[in-house]
Amino acid sequence: MLAFIGISVTSIIICIIYANITKSKLSTKEVIIIVTAISAANFITSTFIPWFEVSTIAFNTIMVIILIIASCRRTKVHELSSVYAVFTTIIVLLSANLSGAIITLVHILTERRVPIGRVSVQNDIVMLTIYLCLTFIIGFAITREYGNYLHEKIHNFDDSLKKKLAQYLLYGAIITLTVFFILIFFRNVATEEAILTLVYAVALSVSFTYLLFATFAFANNTRMEIELRHKEELMQNLQAYTEHVDSVSQELQNFKHDNMNMMLGFDNAIKIKDWDGLYRYYNKYMETFKQSIAVNDAIVKKLKNIHIPELTSILIAKCVQAQQQNVEMWVEVDGSIAIPNNDFVLLDLCRIAGILLDNALEACKGVDRAEVRFLAMDDETGPVFVFENTCNSRPPINELSKKHYSTKGASRGLGLHNAAQIIAKNQRLTLETIIEDSAFIQKLRVFI
Repeated sequence: MLAFIGISVTSIIICIIYANITKSKLSTKEVIIIVTAISAANFITSTFIPWFEVSTIAFNTIMVIILIIASCRRTKVHELSSVYAVFTTIIVLLSANLSGAIITLVHILTERRVPIGRVSVQNDIVMLTIYLCLTFIIGFAITREYGNYLHEKIHNFDDSLKKKLAQYLLYGAIITLTVFFILIFFRNVATEEAILTLVYAVALSVSFTYLLFATFAFANNTRMEIELRHKEELMQNLQAYTEHVDSVSQELQNFKHDNMNMMLGFDNAIKIKDWDGLYRYYNKYMETFKQSIAVNDAIVKKLKNIHIPELTSILIAKCVQAQQQNVEMWVEVDGSIAIPNNDFVLLDLCRIAGILLDNALEACKGVDRAEVRFLAMDDETGPVFVFENTCNSRPPINELSKKHYSTKGASRGLGLHNAAQIIAKNQRLTLETIIEDSAFIQKLRVFI
């Protein structure tokens, strides 16, 4: 009876430690499946394998397999799933042996009034309860601290970096388990169970400490590589933004030049006193000029609600470009839009916005009554930017982000591919593509 209770409680402890190290909220169904599978493995190996050493190795091996299967459904990275499973096993063994070592030390200090830890306590309900409680407390404390650190360091890693970290840690973890399994066989030759219990605890503690330092070293080195890579991308983004600013300046110069030519036309008509020609000139050009100025003023006023100067400069430049292409551009801003100071998010946002607006204007060439619409709004998760343009065809959405795919001919198709690459590297941004009737819509969401 005590053995059955010990098996059940141990299985629950293993499940809790696994959930803690993986930082995953297991459903009731998942908890029941994992606990049942581990309990069955524990019962079968301890009942049908008479040799303690072989039984222990078999049970821990089966437990690793069970936890790998559970992890694969969440991480989608097999190497990382293996690390979670092996680390859970190591932490359970470490916690159990540290509990046994504590009870053994109490045994020695109290002049053997308390039974030796781990093996001897199985026939004493009080000592078994103390042993299991100690195992849970130690395991929970270790996984809480280590799990928090591990996930803090890898949550920004892409799958390739997680895989690299997992491979780096997996070798050390497997070696740790192998050493422990070898030490188990010394149980038959050891003269003092108390000494053997302490040896187990020390060996596992040293091995796990090494794994902790290995994790810290790899994570810090990788973080430095990522920061260096981000700095390089920051310079590229800064260069792209500078090019956008130069484009805005050039467009403004063209605007001034066009207006100067219009004024010269007025001046010439006035000098030769061609009043009829002046009237026709006014009707032909001035109404268009007034509408253009009115539209620009309205757009600029709306853009004042977007407190992202880099983005507004791009939008103004694209509005000027749209007017030159005779494409009607609508801008709507719902509320006040701002993004906390974050260079990586801000510059990636500007790069993608420039790509989407360029694509929208490009798609409108040769299209009757072409329109480009831009909407900025804020919701619970953060700002949402919607880019919409008129399109005559329905391109396959799943093909748009592929390199060199384009409906406009050869040597194109890099824009949306580059946008997809940026989105893949920045977890604070998502892009959704929708085609409705003759409208091509892209929703760019920023998570704050």
